Formats: sequence, C-alpha cells, structure tokens
Amino acid sequence: MEDTSVTFVVGNSRQIHELSEEETFLLDSHPRVFTINWFPVYWHFAGFRPTHWAQMDCLDRHSVACFNYVLEVLKDDEILISRAKNYFVNSRDTARELEQNLVASGIPFNRFTRGYYPEKNDGIGRSFSEKMLQCASSLVGAVNIAHVLFPETEIRLYGCELAGSPGHFYDRAGDEVNIGQDYDVFTRRMWEGFGILLESGVRVFDCNKKHSSMIPECKKIPKKRLTEGF
Repeated sequence: MEDTSVTFVVGNSRQIHELSEEETFLLDSHPRVFTINWFPVYWHFAGFRPTHWAQMDCLDRHSVACFNYVLEVLKDDEILISRAKNYFVNSRDTARELEQNLVASGIPFNRFTRGYYPEKNDGIGRSFSEKMLQCASSLVGAVNIAHVLFPETEIRLYGCELAGSPGHFYDRAGDEVNIGQDYDVFTRRMWEGFGILLESGVRVFDCNKKHSSMIPECKKIPKKRLTEGF
C-alpha cells in the first residue's frame, strides 16, 4: 500500500546534490513529490522524478517562452512522464499557451493564482478558487498548493532556495550567483511565509540540512529528517 501520510515539496537549491542514495530513492518512488519551475528540465541531475509539478510564475512573454520550453522537454521524456500525476499552472492571461500545451500532452492539470512579488498576502488559499499564499518564494506557494490537494498529510520541505548556499542545483560549476540586493528581504519573507502556513494549520516540516544564514527563532518551523519513518 502506498504511503500517503507524507507529501514532499522540493525546491531547486544546491542542497539537491547532498541527497543520499536512500533519500533520492525515496523521492523517486514516493507517490506525492512536488517540484517547481525548471526542475523537469534538469531532473536527471537530481536523480529523481516528481509526481506533481507547479509552474509558479507567468509574469511576461519571456516567462511563457521559458515554460513552453519546459513543456516541450516534458513531452519527449517518457521516463519522467511515467511518474506524472498532476501539473499546476498559474492562471494569469499569459498562461493560456501553457494550458493549451498541457491539454495536448494529456497530463491532468489545475489552475491556481498567487500574487505578484513583492506583493504579500497574509492568508493561505484553502481551495484552488482562492489565491495561494505569496511570500516571495515559489516554494511557499507550492506548499500551499500541496496542502490544498492533500490537506490530511504532513508536508516535508527540502531544497529550499537560499538554504545552504545561493543558487540552483542545475547551475554550472563555477557560475557566479547574483543574489541581488533583496537577498535578506527575500529570505526573511520566505520564512515568514512558511510560518504563516504553519500557523494556518499546515503541518510543514523543514528537512533542509543547513541554511545560508541563521533563521530567527520566531521564524523557525519544526525539523524532521527527510526519510524519517520510512
């Protein structure tokens, strides 16, 4: 019987490279594994395939072009598609092309909405007719989506942006990462978002192995090992 008591939400940070063989196997076989944005293009570098994927931003034509490329990769990757259960598209006007491509792919998908960065809303979405929580990070919104879909499960968070060291797991070795002047603001608001989710009844656990800066005590969420209980 499949274990549906846990849902994994995994970001694109460099901590992906620190996953053990046991952790990678779990993520490649568990029935509820969410990833976001560019992950499907580079999943081979991570070593596991998600069951759910959320395209969090459709800000402009450039964003749409980028994610159309993601969908082209998905269409031709039978190994990845074999695990796919549901995709999620931010339903702004610019997302219509993405929806058309998803329809053509035959993969079930849901629409959702979230605010524009640096907009912030203090309440979580309880259904897909409500706006998902926007607190800087795509992962905050992804945890909200996972909770709407599977409200009865605990959510384990890994691969958090700016956790460990800035950058993505698919960046080339030696690439400089431009974290910008908003780094501290972004990080603070991201952890505020996870705190709002926790306070709203979402059972979210921090499974990251390290963080690039000390998280204030008031913004910490409970920790668990990624494979605890498995």
